[in-house]
Amino acid sequence: MKKMFLLLCSVLLLLVGVCLISQHALIAQVVEPQCSATPPEPELTIDASPRSGAAPLAVQFSFDFSVPDFDEFAGCDDFDEFERFSSKITPLDDDDSESSENVFWEFGDGGSSTKESPEHIYFKPGFYTVSLDYLESGVSLSRSNFIEVIEGVDIIGGAITVGNSPHGIAVNEKTNGVYVANKDDDTVSVIDWTSNEVVETIEVGDAPESIDVNTVTNTIYVANKIDNTMSVINGADNAVVDIISLDKIGKLHVDSGKNMVFVNTGFKTDIIDGATNKVSDSISHNFNEIDADNNLMFSIETLTVIGDNFEEGTFFIELFTEIKIIDIETGQVIDSTSEDKSFAINIDGEVDIETGINRSTNHLYISFDYSHGSADDFILDIDYNNPDSLVKNSINFWDPGVVVINESLNRIYVANNSDNTVKVIDGVNTSIIGTINAESKPNGLAVNSKTGLIYLVNSKSNTVTVVEDVKCFDIEICDNEIDDNCNGLTDCEDLEFCDLDISEHCLRKELDKNCFKAVEADFTSDTTTGNAPLTVKFNDKSNPGSFVLNTWRWDFGDGETGTDQNPAHTYNLIGIFSVTLQTSAPEFFDVGAFTLCSTNDLFDSVTKNDFITVIEPAIKVDILTVEPASIKSSILPQNVTITAKDLFGKPLPDALITASTKGAKAVVKPKSTTTDQNGIAKFKARFGFRTNDGEILFITGNGTVTVTQKPLR
Repeated sequence: MKKMFLLLCSVLLLLVGVCLISQHALIAQVVEPQCSATPPEPELTIDASPRSGAAPLAVQFSFDFSVPDFDEFAGCDDFDEFERFSSKITPLDDDDSESSENVFWEFGDGGSSTKESPEHIYFKPGFYTVSLDYLESGVSLSRSNFIEVIEGVDIIGGAITVGNSPHGIAVNEKTNGVYVANKDDDTVSVIDWTSNEVVETIEVGDAPESIDVNTVTNTIYVANKIDNTMSVINGADNAVVDIISLDKIGKLHVDSGKNMVFVNTGFKTDIIDGATNKVSDSISHNFNEIDADNNLMFSIETLTVIGDNFEEGTFFIELFTEIKIIDIETGQVIDSTSEDKSFAINIDGEVDIETGINRSTNHLYISFDYSHGSADDFILDIDYNNPDSLVKNSINFWDPGVVVINESLNRIYVANNSDNTVKVIDGVNTSIIGTINAESKPNGLAVNSKTGLIYLVNSKSNTVTVVEDVKCFDIEICDNEIDDNCNGLTDCEDLEFCDLDISEHCLRKELDKNCFKAVEADFTSDTTTGNAPLTVKFNDKSNPGSFVLNTWRWDFGDGETGTDQNPAHTYNLIGIFSVTLQTSAPEFFDVGAFTLCSTNDLFDSVTKNDFITVIEPAIKVDILTVEPASIKSSILPQNVTITAKDLFGKPLPDALITASTKGAKAVVKPKSTTTDQNGIAKFKARFGFRTNDGEILFITGNGTVTVTQKPLR
């Protein structure tokens, strides 16, 4: 019994000791500071709402400053320093609209504020870096490209419902019609752009995609991808008047001036004569864009090479691209350039290429979407008027799609398939200057050159959205002297800036001054030097600015004038001539809510001195004689001598003399020859026995002088 009691006491003492040791260890764990750890730093964050939008954009800014809990570092050597830092931070004021001596914001556009949560208005499109200094903490933060201000656009009315899966779209300026190819419906929707309503639906072939308009003949061409046909529509009554069958059909392009249709067949380009709707020629290259005025075709070929470092579904890709410039008449490649890219992507084997061309500036724009949603996608700007350096610029672009050009504004619109937007690119420096929101994936774009309106095809929602592009980016608001406190209202003293009423007023005021671009006259020609008579084709290259041109007055310098937009003129006189073009827009041009500063903006003229040089014909024959004047009828040939002399009566060598006969019994050999150094050409001629009819004509190469040899019985 005593042993049992001693054993029990020993166990109890052991348990008490274990508990005391555990308690001591727990206390030591809680109390002992972790001085080896690195103390966290205070964190400053900024926020803004909204982060992007159209100018003028009002943005509400705020920030948060968090100080870590330093209690866990009590007992460490630097604890006192941490605690002093924490204690000197003044809590944020509940009324954050008031100014604070501890806060300083910079908004990236020259504006600043000392309010804790300021509102700032951006008036110019662009990307802005925002900085905040929290002065008493010594902590600052800068966020690059934190705010995006885009060009303001106005959506005209609501979305227009068309057929299923709309793709291609084209504007017919001859009938106020907009034609939309509905791929899944096998139809074309016709929108009246004056009312923005669908006025007719046309049944076409299987799976229509590409569509274009001949504005001269008022004809619409539709490429039907599945059955490889082209539907030809008469724009006067919207009736299908012909169906053209092809081996294969893809993209098409209509040249109204030459009445030709170019069709990409997948392995060549077929050229269709618009007068007969028959294939008149083929070129052994696919086309991506056409500049028929300059007789040029552009073909883009890509080669994708997959590397051997496959890892987790990612390939290393090399993309080789060759852009060929082809002469349409000869079908020969006259220039080319290449662009090579290397990148790692989850590739699906497809490289999507879209193109647009500005024929006024001779620039070709190519979008490459080879990763379907990657910052490695890009857009090339090709200056095909500069053979020494074709690639002018290249910009990265996320998931680019359809490309369309507004030549009057020199802007490029590129569909962005990932975020349902259209990016606006400035053609001068190839930079993104604005964003247009689309209703859904924009699968087609078109620009109405008469109205400036942009038509967006929303393929997923089966609609078309009409957008008005604001022409002004460089807006200076009221001498740019207005600040957040409504000071500096030099030009707008009767308005309240803080109520935002001043914004619209000043925008309109500055649009009047800065945005309506004046007409700028310019022209080119297909030749400037040649022999008389010289026929020159002039091309109007005037920039209409913010207007629509309707008058052209030409002075060709030789006493002749013309009023066609793109005239052809023949110079019969020898000399050097200056050419003048004056072009104008109608004085009653509708500028909407704005007023013109000056009607001088509506017209302009340009004179190109000593522009055309006309020289003497290659062979100038003034006198042509035949010896003898006549020959007797005979079965034997007789010698005939032709003498050519110039304006001064001197023998003219190397003049081409061509002979032809009239009457069955007239014979002459050779058919043509040139004069010798004495201006003499010799022929053998005869007339049939006892005939008194028939004749032999001798004519110079340029057709200026003709002599006749007749029979003598």
